[in-house]
Amino acid sequence: MLLSNQIFNCTHYPVNHKNMKTSDLIKDFLVTFNDPAIPFFTPLGNIILTKIEDILRQEAANNQIDEVKIPLIMKTQLLEKGQQIGEQFAQKIVHLGGSMGEFHMMTSPEMMFLNLFSENKLTERTLPIHYFYCTDLCRNMPDPKGFLRGKQLRVFGGISFDKTQQQANQTSQKIDDMFASAFKNMGFPFHREAGGSGFSSEYFYLLSKENESYFIPSINPSGKTKALSFGMNYQYIPEKSKKGFFYIAQNGEKKLPYMTSYALSTQRILYVVMDYFRDEHGFNLPENLRPLDIILLTGKETKQECQRIAQILEKAGYKVGIEDLYYADYKKRLLTADFLGAQYTLSLGKNTYLLRSRGGKDIIKSKVLSDVLKPLFQSKIDYHRSQISILQRRQQEILSR
Repeated sequence: MLLSNQIFNCTHYPVNHKNMKTSDLIKDFLVTFNDPAIPFFTPLGNIILTKIEDILRQEAANNQIDEVKIPLIMKTQLLEKGQQIGEQFAQKIVHLGGSMGEFHMMTSPEMMFLNLFSENKLTERTLPIHYFYCTDLCRNMPDPKGFLRGKQLRVFGGISFDKTQQQANQTSQKIDDMFASAFKNMGFPFHREAGGSGFSSEYFYLLSKENESYFIPSINPSGKTKALSFGMNYQYIPEKSKKGFFYIAQNGEKKLPYMTSYALSTQRILYVVMDYFRDEHGFNLPENLRPLDIILLTGKETKQECQRIAQILEKAGYKVGIEDLYYADYKKRLLTADFLGAQYTLSLGKNTYLLRSRGGKDIIKSKVLSDVLKPLFQSKIDYHRSQISILQRRQQEILSR
């Protein structure tokens, strides 16, 4: 990635970053807005967001939950087939006009899944059904507040159909375990509140200074807590008076399915990750979420060589950024690389190479490229060995159960 060749400034060091809000720091750097309520993710922001979703995808695959693609619009009349729509939810529906007047932008896809369920005449043998999706959802937000409270949000969600209440409860537990494993993999703390706000589970981040206030009884039974809600898991049961939402049991009887719905705002998780992994230099994300491992600082006469070195490092498994603002202040270039979270910078001079770790420590200075690359290759080998060791321990834990 050529950092200086972006619409948005990835090469500017915010001097006062220690005193700035996370939402302000990531603005334009990771996400920007053509409209205050509709996010546009920059290349760096998209890399981190995709890594978050890939971790969730892998956890879903581990739990035998299959991915589907869902539409962004839905017929409004489908909503009338399920539970009665409350006033608060009705206000969030984004209705379309003109020749699309029968449709609305997708806000909550439960009714779409229930309609598909009813149309396919499913038998008892088909259940349980477990699906997940990654998509953008839209909502009519009268008072949008940028990244955390906008008219469009990115969601990892899903739906499950079970035969009995006991099986539905087991599904809810599996989803809670899946989310806990994913958050552990991402490395940030979270709080799960059982049974709050009508949900089986609701997930909160508690450490930010710019979060909203929520009633979380297990933390404060008499007042509200500053927190950021980023996910939920709940059981959704259609009214029995509605027709069509049933499966056919082995004896031919029509039975109502138990449906579990869940969703995480991966957009809010992106904020959580950036907020939690801040340090004195800027952002310091873990390897599995980091957009850049190393930034190459080129000189006026080393741009071609820089491309060649970038290819070598990428083949070795590094995520590489190239910064060619050779006319800018060198110290500010280093501070910017640290702010972005790159663990190394490699400066290319006329006749020398300087490898530096994040925070300012010089590792090696040499006229020979192979001398400078050697510690980088060794670092990558050590990392893979540590990952293999972790995998072996997990396998041993599974075998010993």
